[in-house]
Amino acid sequence: MNKKRMAVNNINGKQIIWTVDVNKVLSSVQGATVTDTIPAGLALVDPLDVKVFNLNVKLDGQGAELDASRYAVKTPSGKLNVAFNDSTITGAYRIQYTTDITDAAKTSFTNTAVFSGSNQAGVTASATVSVSQGTFLKKSSTDYNPATQVTSWEIDYNYNELQLAQADAVLKDYFNNTQELLPGSLQVFPVNFLTSSSGTAGTTEATNYTVSEPSVPACRLLPKPRIECGGFAASIGYCSREAVTDPTDR
Repeated sequence: MNKKRMAVNNINGKQIIWTVDVNKVLSSVQGATVTDTIPAGLALVDPLDVKVFNLNVKLDGQGAELDASRYAVKTPSGKLNVAFNDSTITGAYRIQYTTDITDAAKTSFTNTAVFSGSNQAGVTASATVSVSQGTFLKKSSTDYNPATQVTSWEIDYNYNELQLAQADAVLKDYFNNTQELLPGSLQVFPVNFLTSSSGTAGTTEATNYTVSEPSVPACRLLPKPRIECGGFAASIGYCSREAVTDPTDR
């Protein structure tokens, strides 16, 4: 017996696909049952999504899906129980199911399954999956042109893909009175993590955000600009230039 796992997108993963291979030694097992305790922080997506396949041991290959009438699925008290309806099984099988990640703060999950029968003591197998979470906020300077005194900035926002309420999806950027926002330089691009753990910015700018500047005199630590957008991962870029300031304002 062995158990495998695969995170659906290791960065900010939302689900884990688990597979359990049983009876690969082709024993005659009466009343065969697999019991899998779902770890804290995970939830079974849907008992109806549990699938059982024939397993070709010599080729280590997955065969045809078993008809649902050949087994029964129950979920008592946070456990997954798959009971084969045949009084005796002599073949190898692969059980596959999916769990949702319900605790985004956890980065590792270990799952243990037990295969047993009325004529066989329980055999256990475990698998561990690690899921990384992106950084919520990161700011960096990407370029500086000394001739124009223009600095390019980039902000990685919500790279851990939290579900943010609209009222909370506000980004305030602070810099002192030696800088001013370069008009027309602000760009916001949605980011996905399908092909790269560092994120891939889209080629089409996002439009579901607003930008505003406080209507107060310039001073140190003035928020410029205030960006309100939806709760999506975004790459935000803009430029600032050195501002001419009153020498008494120091």
